[in-house]
Amino acid sequence: MSLLRLHYTTTSGLLGMFKDYTENQPNIKLWATHYKYMNDPNEYEFGARFCTEIIDQIENELKVPNECRAKTLVDNKLYHDILDNYRMTSTGQAICPYLISFSKAYDSLHMWDMYASNGNGVALVFNYQKLLEANILLKDCFYCNPNCNDVIQCLTSKFKEDINEIYLEIDKEIPLSVVKESMEHGDNMPYYSRAHVLHTVICGHIGIRIKNWCYNAEEEARITINNNESKLLFRERKGILLPYIEYSMPFDCVENIIVGPTADFNRVRESILIFLDYKGVRTWDKSRILQSNVPYRI
Repeated sequence: MSLLRLHYTTTSGLLGMFKDYTENQPNIKLWATHYKYMNDPNEYEFGARFCTEIIDQIENELKVPNECRAKTLVDNKLYHDILDNYRMTSTGQAICPYLISFSKAYDSLHMWDMYASNGNGVALVFNYQKLLEANILLKDCFYCNPNCNDVIQCLTSKFKEDINEIYLEIDKEIPLSVVKESMEHGDNMPYYSRAHVLHTVICGHIGIRIKNWCYNAEEEARITINNNESKLLFRERKGILLPYIEYSMPFDCVENIIVGPTADFNRVRESILIFLDYKGVRTWDKSRILQSNVPYRI
C-alpha cells in the first residue's frame, strides 16, 4: 500500500476529470483548490505560524539584526492586511497556493464519508512510482498538536534543514548586506522584498504541509501549486464560489478505481466501464474496478 495514493471524489468529479480526455491526449484533469477553501479553516496559516518561528531561529543564529528579520515584517498587522487585500485580486491569485489532496488511507471510512458523497463516490488509486516518473511530486503532510509543549522543537527537528536550505538560496538572490546598506540610506524596500520572499516561499513549500493533528486520519499527501499561471476557474459548493485551477496528469498513473461502500457496485462498475470505453480507454476491464470493503450504511 505504500506505493499507492488515493484521490477520493464524487462520480461527478470523475466526469469532470475526463472532460478533455482523448486517445491522443490521454490526460485527466484534477482540481487544485485555493488554500483558503479547503476543509481546514486554518489551512496554510497554521503552518506559516510555525515556519515564522523557525525562520527567526535561523536568523538569530546568523545574528541578523531584529530590524532586518522576516519576523519583524510578518508580525506587522499592516503587512498582513496589505497581503490579504492583494491576494483577493485577480493578479494576487498568482501567489496563492492551490492544492490537490491525495490520501495514503486505503479504503477509509472517514475519507468516504468526507470526500466521496457519503460513500457514493469513487476513489482513484494512483501508482506513486508512476506519478514520480511523470514528474508529479506529492509531499506528505505532517500533523502536529498546536497545544503540545514541544511543538516548535518537533517541527524544527523535522523541517529546519529544509527551511535553512531555502533561506540560503534566497539570501544569494537578496543578500542581507544589500538590505543593510539600503536601510542605512533610508531605503527599506530591499528589506520588505527579502522578508516577504523568505516568508512566502518557505511557507508555500513547507508551511502548507503542516497540518493540525485533528486531520491526521486523512494521511494526506498533496500537490502544491505555487506561482500559478493557469486559468482561474470557479465552482459552487454550499453557496460559496470556490476558486480552483486544473492540473493535468496521465490517466495511466491510475491503477484501480474503488467504488464507494454505499453505491450499487455492479451498476456503478458497469457505468464506469461504458464511460471509459466511450472516452477511448481500451486497457481497462472489470477487474480493475474494485468494491469497497467498508461496511457502511446511510
